[in-house]
Amino acid sequence: MPDCRAIILRNTTPKRRAVRSVGVTISRVSLVTTKLPRRSLILTWLLMGFPIFISQTNRIRRLVWFRLRAWQGGKDEGGAAKWSDFAGENRPCHEASDPGFMGSMKFTSCLLIVVAALVSIPRALFAESSVPPGVKVLRNIEYVPGGGSSRSMDLYLPEHAAGPVPPIIYIHGGSWSEGSKEGGPGMHLPGIGFAVAKINYRLSSQAIFPAQIEDCKAAVRFLRAHAAEYHLDPNHIGVWGMSAGGHLAALLGTSGGGGARVQAVCDFFGPMTFIGVPAESQARMDSPNSGVYKLLGGPPSKKPDLAKMASPITYVNGGSPPFFIVHGDRDDVVPLQQSQLLHDKLRSAGVLATLYVVPGGGHGTGLDRPEIARMVGVFFTRHLHPPGSNYQE
Repeated sequence: MPDCRAIILRNTTPKRRAVRSVGVTISRVSLVTTKLPRRSLILTWLLMGFPIFISQTNRIRRLVWFRLRAWQGGKDEGGAAKWSDFAGENRPCHEASDPGFMGSMKFTSCLLIVVAALVSIPRALFAESSVPPGVKVLRNIEYVPGGGSSRSMDLYLPEHAAGPVPPIIYIHGGSWSEGSKEGGPGMHLPGIGFAVAKINYRLSSQAIFPAQIEDCKAAVRFLRAHAAEYHLDPNHIGVWGMSAGGHLAALLGTSGGGGARVQAVCDFFGPMTFIGVPAESQARMDSPNSGVYKLLGGPPSKKPDLAKMASPITYVNGGSPPFFIVHGDRDDVVPLQQSQLLHDKLRSAGVLATLYVVPGGGHGTGLDRPEIARMVGVFFTRHLHPPGSNYQE
């Protein structure tokens, strides 16, 4: 009996190979087109995917009829053609060249193209729909000349602000090794008189610490230097981050000075120290798989000086800006004690600091509550909007 693989290859025409090639190309393109404007991305996929899908409608009907009839015939004739045969098991080799079989292969290739095209649409729709009306978005601004996408920001500006608005930098999480400026919270802030700058920074796979905090400080300097261009208030800048982003936000708040100084910090469940922690936490951080290990380029216990330099509590002093800290009491990644340690040290230095513990909150879960978003807005309004501002309560 001939080899099925040989028959399939022999029946693979240039046209069929082209279909598969287009499918592979679209799969690859889908990984890089996230930099396109969202509406352009959606329109591109719709134009490419739906004509192919519509052109295969008749083929779908024929294939369904063929398979159901064959299956029904198998039942009536005592199982001469079993459903497993048409699912790919025990299939006679000569059926590899059957028009219905090859048509099914071609249809499957076309369907995969459509799926590859449509799979990126939900993310695009979600990202676009998260921007409320009245907000102008400037994407992929390099805050370090020649820094590329790893040192770029998206700037969300209120369109009808009466004057310069305070910018709030949002720093994404992801164990310092993944994540991007796409998505994230903060879209309620332009509605109460703030600009939001969501930034990328060099991940630990690109450079170890202190590259990450250097990028964050560069972003602050950029906004301050270009305040007039973007209609920003250079004297009132806030920073907000979650997890690894919370760590960088807190470190920016305690160690930033000069042109990199910020006036308010919102830290959500970020780690605050990499030294002097309980043995269990130390062992976890010393693991080669941990985000801290990758951030420092080795175990923090073996790099105590670098670990101390990367710890926000190292720099707490009386001149640190106000902090609003949020942490869940069931966080099994970053212990609540980390935020409590920062809060206590700030209060001991005479710094205004508030710790809000979320009952039942985990590491990034259970914290997406309206009252928490409102508290963030109130905190930044209180410390970044000048007295007498229309936004002050």
